[in-house]
Amino acid sequence: MSTLKIISFGPCITAGLPSQFTVPYSSSLSTILTSIKTLHPSISELPEIDGKDGSNKIKGEWCIAINSEYVYEECNVDSSAEIAIIPPISGG
Repeated sequence: MSTLKIISFGPCITAGLPSQFTVPYSSSLSTILTSIKTLHPSISELPEIDGKDGSNKIKGEWCIAINSEYVYEECNVDSSAEIAIIPPISGG
């Protein structure tokens, strides 16, 4: 089974330190996000892909980057992709 490497940042994931983990490969970004939430149930604020209005836009304050490019809507993900999950910047 193929897996994807995920890089995550933020206190709600790893006390603010970058971490890496893998999820089963899926070509659908929404399925990948569901897998991440299953592996890390403490991540409750990850963005959702909202297709109710037909736009499939990513909703939420977190950012998602695939191969160092920000993504804003549902997309297909190559099996060699690297995904970064980036939390919102806290004020201060």
